[in-house]
Amino acid sequence: MPHIVINGKITIESIFPELKPIFLTQDTGILKTPALFISRDKKSILVYSLSIEGSTKYRFFTLINERSDGAVIRVYPGFENEKNTRSKENFSSDSKTAISN
Repeated sequence: MPHIVINGKITIESIFPELKPIFLTQDTGILKTPALFISRDKKSILVYSLSIEGSTKYRFFTLINERSDGAVIRVYPGFENEKNTRSKENFSSDSKTAISN
């Protein structure tokens, strides 16, 4: 996966409040990052992104991980969850587990 390594003193906890959702429009399309999440241990940030080029939508995630020597930023492809019986059962099971914890 594409990634960038940033060396230096970086803490996820300090940069998370500075990150703001993005909404960019250009002649060629739109880029928006409507959702940002920080992990419970405050060592990672997950950014949900949507890019629209013409009539094509691309969903992807950017993960920012803190390391001892800085941070690494990786881009992961998004996915479309197929709405079938098995995926609904998995979602239901995961939801029950999350609620009981």
